[in-house]
Amino acid sequence: IAVVHTSASVQLYKNGIPISGSFTSGYNGPVHNSNEPLLLGAYKFLSGNFGMHYYGTIDELRFWSKALTVDEINNRLTNPLVGDESGLVAYYDMNQNDFGDGIIIQNKALITGSQLNGIAVGSTSSPSYILSCVQGTNIIDHKKHDFVVFPNPAIDVIQLETDRFSTATYKIYNNIGQLIDHGEIKNYCGQNKINVSRFTSGLYNLVLIINNSNMHTLFIKK
Repeated sequence: IAVVHTSASVQLYKNGIPISGSFTSGYNGPVHNSNEPLLLGAYKFLSGNFGMHYYGTIDELRFWSKALTVDEINNRLTNPLVGDESGLVAYYDMNQNDFGDGIIIQNKALITGSQLNGIAVGSTSSPSYILSCVQGTNIIDHKKHDFVVFPNPAIDVIQLETDRFSTATYKIYNNIGQLIDHGEIKNYCGQNKINVSRFTSGLYNLVLIINNSNMHTLFIKK
């Protein structure tokens, strides 16, 4: 599957063949910078709620800063990339042998490299993947976690707000998948805070383990 977005059109390809279609609503235009996280397989409504979820698995993700031609799509359809192709900004071939929670998913696009590495989040046998992002501000991870971390970015302390648990175990991973901190957190009496003052500046993945289920979000340490 390939999607080519230009200021004039959005074209879907399946196995290198253009698929006809039309907008059910809205319009297309230039791609603008945004503080919203990139979402695949879900739609965020104006209300802030999410729907239209994709049910299935996704492999071999490639992101480009230019619109590919039909010939470029077909020439690369079944071939692995080198990583230095013109316009390639992120490339995840998912060919690593490792699996499980906290495993690094390597970005093989040379222009962005490890700053866009991904992190596996989920069970040992069935992880899901989240993408990192270039360090910025106001990061909100809209995975289905039902808890909020603030302030984000943080300087010395992060605080959790949720009604999903009274006590949970937490783990914090850095951008290359190293476990930086872990412990227990309680959702009452001011014990819902984690001291991150000793962390170096960067992007971190916070994982909460509740009744053998994992929830996660990203935060930035200034």
